[in-house]
Amino acid sequence: MEPPLRKSKNRHRRSLFAEVESLHRRLSRIQEDQELLRNTLSGLAHESDISIGSPCPKCGQSYMLIKKGLMSCPSCKNRLSI
Repeated sequence: MEPPLRKSKNRHRRSLFAEVESLHRRLSRIQEDQELLRNTLSGLAHESDISIGSPCPKCGQSYMLIKKGLMSCPSCKNRLSI
């Protein structure tokens, strides 16, 4: 018969292992979704004759969109001329 402390440690380890597996599956799904969104955004930008720039220097919440010499942020509406 195992001492109660050992049973508790084993139960805790199994719980941690299950949580790590769950987080790994979730991270994999998020990475797949991110790749789909990246490909979609790239296709939309190409079709719309827009380039995707760096993150917005004002809010950092979106990439700057570049078209006809103007960079604009879709999140905060920041605009910069090139």
